[in-house]
Amino acid sequence: MLLTIVFFLFWKVVFVRRSDKMFTFQLPNNTELICKTYPS
Repeated sequence: MLLTIVFFLFWKVVFVRRSDKMFTFQLPNNTELICKTYPS
């Protein structure tokens, strides 16, 4: 559980630094997690 949370937080930081687009993640349990990133 904890590793999964850290994993998504890591990617969120990467996306925030790259662009301000919206990204959709497909979780292992088939639940979509949409993260809205903002320009840093």
